Amino acid sequence: MAKTPELQRFYASRRWRELREVLIIQRHGRCDRCGKDCSADTSELIAHHKEHLTDETLKDPAVAVNPDNIEILCQKCHALQHPVRGFIKKRKEVFIVYGSPLSGKSTYVRENMEPGDLVVDLDAIRSGISLQPLYTPAPPLQKTAFAVRDFLYEQIRIRSGEWQTAWVIAGLPRKDERERLAARLGASLILVEATKEECHKRLLDCDDARGDEWAGYIDAWFRDYMP
Repeated sequence: MAKTPELQRFYASRRWRELREVLIIQRHGRCDRCGKDCSADTSELIAHHKEHLTDETLKDPAVAVNPDNIEILCQKCHALQHPVRGFIKKRKEVFIVYGSPLSGKSTYVRENMEPGDLVVDLDAIRSGISLQPLYTPAPPLQKTAFAVRDFLYEQIRIRSGEWQTAWVIAGLPRKDERERLAARLGASLILVEATKEECHKRLLDCDDARGDEWAGYIDAWFRDYMP
């Protein structure tokens, strides 16, 4: 089911994301359907509403934030709830998901995308063209990564391809910069809410030891952020 901008903003809110984290802890990091243990990487788990949200039911706490209406599912089980939409055509939607490093942008997109969606993420592009782990610097390939990203932006702008929803993951702390990109792509903006303290805590919990460099990125984002 396609989500409206209002629903997307709800799923990016701190209230929802904190509830998701609590439910994952309470259910021991396991999928409610198949029992798969994802406690080592809870970003693989998706909080799924049994009774789907609409702009109307979003206003009803018994539906929107009721733990009894929320399943914790692995990606495979979640995909079974959202089969590929076949040959039904609808207007192509584009969402720019922005926020601080380690705010949870990629996790948010994984939770809300459907099979066949297009995702543009500079970090993933750089990893894909270098075969290096995600977030590994690759200075000689930086210009090429930007060129691939800009090509995909143009495909989104002209709505080329069979995809129905596109997701752009970016930092974009400056209001003028993200509004220009949104106007160029015909996109809705979604802020993934997180405090600076939460982002630094996630950095400390990371296994990839991004360290002082990424701490600086977090501080810079909050310093430059313009709501």
